[in-house]
Amino acid sequence: MSEVEKLITGFLNRTLVNKDLEILEKKLARASNLSLFRKFIKLHFFINMAVSEPNKEDIKEKLLIDIRKEKGQLRKRIFLRVLRNTAAAVVIGLGGYFIHQIVVKNGSQIEITTSDDNITLDLGNGEFKTLQSKAEQSIRNEKGEILGTQSGNTIEYKKSDDPSKLVYHTLKVPYGEKFNLVLSDGSKVFLNSGSSLKYPVSFPNDQDRIVFLTGEGFFEVAKSPGATFKIDMNPLEVEVLGTKFNVANYPEDNSTRVILVEGSVAMETKTNIPKSNARLVLEPGFQGVLDKAYGTMSARKVNVELYTSWVNGNLIFRNAPFENILLKLERHYNVDITNKNGKLATESFDATIEVEKETIKEVLDYFKKIYPLEYEMNGNSIIIK
Repeated sequence: MSEVEKLITGFLNRTLVNKDLEILEKKLARASNLSLFRKFIKLHFFINMAVSEPNKEDIKEKLLIDIRKEKGQLRKRIFLRVLRNTAAAVVIGLGGYFIHQIVVKNGSQIEITTSDDNITLDLGNGEFKTLQSKAEQSIRNEKGEILGTQSGNTIEYKKSDDPSKLVYHTLKVPYGEKFNLVLSDGSKVFLNSGSSLKYPVSFPNDQDRIVFLTGEGFFEVAKSPGATFKIDMNPLEVEVLGTKFNVANYPEDNSTRVILVEGSVAMETKTNIPKSNARLVLEPGFQGVLDKAYGTMSARKVNVELYTSWVNGNLIFRNAPFENILLKLERHYNVDITNKNGKLATESFDATIEVEKETIKEVLDYFKKIYPLEYEMNGNSIIIK
């Protein structure tokens, strides 16, 4: 068992001490570990239900059917291993539900939720929708009125006849997924893995159009006279009139980057830095960078394709440090990669990866051909030696 699996099993058995709970909490900040945690919780709940349910044979049969539906022998082995390792937890039981689990630590409470690791849409009224990338459906408000339509991996919003009231939706895209939006003003947004966007269902007339981004997105902003489009990524704000550009603002990154494809954008910080560097206007083909630690901004000429190729399902690296490559692979493939090869960490590579056509194993085998490395895969956990 991996360290994370041992911690989760201990959590289910209620054998973790405060120090272990702190370690588990930190590890659950990674999407791949949180996904594994949710799978354990679901299985544990199902086993508890099976123990208390008088008709055990029917539930046993359903479990077997579910296993058969899983793709590949690997998932079956994972399932059987998890089943074996959580057997002791069945005896203890956890009340028959795991919608929310509260862990008491040092007098405080940590809430661990177990919602599915799917694309979700927060409708702003307490209602959440889970989106499937191949679905066809209408997005409605509480009155049943159609606000927009989902067609595959894109939601397109209608322009409201009465946009006086601001209603926000929030789209969250987990690691390993991508999703697109067409906002009510006609602006297009392509959201990358591990990103979220909060936006008005309909923009008020003759007012600034403001959205809130975490993660990475490619924007094609529609022109609207007198209505500036702004992206709030506190402490950075990007202001545009009509343009195409890419923004990367992942919380774990040391900087926020804006790459301008065409048009014009202005980067403006809300931090207490010298006024001469509080606003930076970019030209097409330039990248603007905000250093999060120092609050300073800079710009340089770049090959925009290196930063925008993900929109078309590709990752392009040119003289890129291996650690940076691994970080992007984790996001796009929803895996947890640990690199124990110290020499490899200092190497740089050129690579073009078709994420939607190549598996993570094929990608690692590619690096293995050009560099003497070994790796082990255990579910969505990978160790490079």
